[in-house]
Amino acid sequence: MEELFYVAEDLGLKKGTDFESKVENLSATFTFTDKQKGNLLRDEFMKRYADGMINVSYITNLKKSAISDKYSFKITIQ
Repeated sequence: MEELFYVAEDLGLKKGTDFESKVENLSATFTFTDKQKGNLLRDEFMKRYADGMINVSYITNLKKSAISDKYSFKITIQ
């Protein structure tokens, strides 16, 4: 699961500043106030999955919260 946070660091994104995260077993939910940063990280996960660099079960689409101005997606690793 740690490798997911290294991907964010590689992009210059900092936990607590650029995004929040919640980890449950083999899943992590990433939450952003900046939609572009959320898309950037999600796209990088997709690229690394396609290149065989990370082993992913699924990644949800980035979606806007109904109760706040935040965006989030969930990723599950195998």
